[in-house]
Amino acid sequence: MRFRLLSIDGFLMHFTNYAPLVVIFGLFLSSCSVLDPEEDIPAYIHISRIDLQTDLGTQGTNSHKIVDAWVFVNDNLLGAYELPATIPVLASGSAKVDVIAGIMDNGQATTRARYPYYSTYQTTLNLVPENVDTIWPIVEYFSTTQIWVEDFEDPGIKFNTTASSDTILELIQNTPEVFEGTGASVVYLTDTESFFEAKTDENFVLPQSNSSPVYLEINYKTNNSFSVGVYARNANEEVKRWSLIVNPSTDDNGVAQWNKIYADLTFVVSSEVNAIDYELYIEAFQDEGVSNPILYFDNIKLVHF
Repeated sequence: MRFRLLSIDGFLMHFTNYAPLVVIFGLFLSSCSVLDPEEDIPAYIHISRIDLQTDLGTQGTNSHKIVDAWVFVNDNLLGAYELPATIPVLASGSAKVDVIAGIMDNGQATTRARYPYYSTYQTTLNLVPENVDTIWPIVEYFSTTQIWVEDFEDPGIKFNTTASSDTILELIQNTPEVFEGTGASVVYLTDTESFFEAKTDENFVLPQSNSSPVYLEINYKTNNSFSVGVYARNANEEVKRWSLIVNPSTDDNGVAQWNKIYADLTFVVSSEVNAIDYELYIEAFQDEGVSNPILYFDNIKLVHF
């Protein structure tokens, strides 16, 4: 038996004789895939909002600012969805659905995070392609969450004005400016009383690890910015550690509206490794161009594990 080795030119001529058939066959397969595509048809899960349920006596208000839903189906993360959302799911039949509440960390729309203290909502759905299942998740604080609350419902205030402050934190009750319940607090700044600072009358022992978050929740209504942070107390001194500047909560017309922020204190707390304990503080300087700064606060919570 003899084998004939084709030259390059011979090979090309040999292939060219059959090339049209190869092209036609390829086009046939391609046209079949276009005419008869195999596409999965999703089912859908609709979530309008996520609500928070609390024990008012020990956990304070159920006011929240949950903006996202982190959705898992059969333990697979589908994604984080801004609410309200209708979520396509490429699955059918009985499915385990988990929903975790998401927030804007430090009030930043570009920094979305799962809030570590809210429980996971769980349910089971029978998913049918093209059908929409609507769920209404309700979450709670985990039972291991430590929550300190100042809701301004009692006659006393759990914040003390510091000696450097020009003005005070005042209690208001049964007025239209109260966010909820019967009480809130207010700070008035003027050209001559342009600085406010108050810190908690209680010292807190807090976890000093980046893996154990510490948050401050605040409902506020202000036409002036303010700052939050901690005083870290060690054996020899007290160190003031600034954490966050919160912008005014004004609308497009410049009118202050109630808002809620989740301020992440984890970094400033964990960076003071020699601290024995901490006090929270709130402060405000009169912003330039604001003639009558008014700052309302309600439902202040220190939250950690």
